[in-house]
Amino acid sequence: MKPRVSVIIPVYNGIQYIESALNSVLNQTYKSLEIIVVDDGSTDSTLDVIYARFDEIINKGKLRVISNYTNMGRCVAANKGASSSTGELLFFLDADDLWHPEYIESIVNFFDANPDVDIAYSKPSTFIGEDGSIIRRTKTVVRDLEKTVYSCKIGFPSATAFRKNAFLFYNESYRYREDIELLIRSYTSGLRIQILDMDKVYIRQHNNPSRMSLNKDFFRYTIKLYNDYDDCIPHKYKPYFYMHIASVAFKFGELKVGFDFMAKIFKTRPGAFLDIEYSIEVLKRAVRIDRFISNMLEDRI
Repeated sequence: MKPRVSVIIPVYNGIQYIESALNSVLNQTYKSLEIIVVDDGSTDSTLDVIYARFDEIINKGKLRVISNYTNMGRCVAANKGASSSTGELLFFLDADDLWHPEYIESIVNFFDANPDVDIAYSKPSTFIGEDGSIIRRTKTVVRDLEKTVYSCKIGFPSATAFRKNAFLFYNESYRYREDIELLIRSYTSGLRIQILDMDKVYIRQHNNPSRMSLNKDFFRYTIKLYNDYDDCIPHKYKPYFYMHIASVAFKFGELKVGFDFMAKIFKTRPGAFLDIEYSIEVLKRAVRIDRFISNMLEDRI
């Protein structure tokens, strides 16, 4: 029988975590699934670990491995996995994240009970460190779906499940921020997104500066996101979009860019700053002058 769920795991040099990620899927209470690992040109022993530790389920056909001969980026890897999937529901798992054993079953039950929903986003509340220990838990409450989407507060691939016929594929012109881009594009295309508070997705955080959220390209693709979508976002939600852009700019020491977007907020709707739930992060980062100084010194080197 064809599995109902396809789990896609893009991986690049993931030797440290790939076994844990795969076990996280294999330990799910929901069993009607296939696993597709897309190795994106890894130069470490990721593939050796997969074939050595999971040869039995590979031979049974439950786990398929697709290999890119060169590193083509997470978007290409994820899209390749989706294109080869057979399930009617698509789940994505970053190779360093983990799922609670009941995560897939909970989402499948939700889709069954809500046939009009296209995308289910399980808001992560638990963040783990490189050793798997819990770093922090959050208790944010989603009160406004559109604010949440347009302020870029959702996007983790490991927390996002799609009906396959509603998956628009990742935009391969993005090397970073592709998760946010896909959800904004999906929402503005008329697809229905539902945010769930389950605490069944565990996101790993890293200290390595080469990781995505600490890489300067993260900022550059955030600006691309603005250039691509500013005209698509309803006027009343633009301030929340600009808050996110400004916050990322301040994070990377791009003080001028950050204050330019703060000015856009004042021009569009200054009262948005009173919405502390959304403005607190950008206001806190705006006073981090040390990042601006660091950025200036970096430019001089």
